[in-house]
Amino acid sequence: MQNTDAYSVIDAHSFMKVPRKSILALAVSAAVSAGAVENSYALSFEPADEVTVHWDTTVGYSAGWRVSEQDAKALAQPIDDDGNRNFAKGAMINNRFSILSEADIQYKNYGVFIRAQL
Repeated sequence: MQNTDAYSVIDAHSFMKVPRKSILALAVSAAVSAGAVENSYALSFEPADEVTVHWDTTVGYSAGWRVSEQDAKALAQPIDDDGNRNFAKGAMINNRFSILSEADIQYKNYGVFIRAQL
């Protein structure tokens, strides 16, 4: 028997009903985040004999907005509503810029690996 109401999906871990709109919003945000801006740059060079440097840098930006109204049922529970109460429809919930840089320096049989993130 199929249930066709707006709350027909059951979360197996908590047995709470999850609105179909939430699943749609999750699917849309996953598709959008897959296209988030992220570029990688790589450089390899030999500054001296027997010295090799491999340098990789990744620059990324991602953003996310709430696409649905606050859920009145969740607002009625004061303990479990922080994520629901803190963001109104259209509010930016994620705004992240990141840089990851890695350097692999080798000299003969020795090497150093350095990683930095902002």
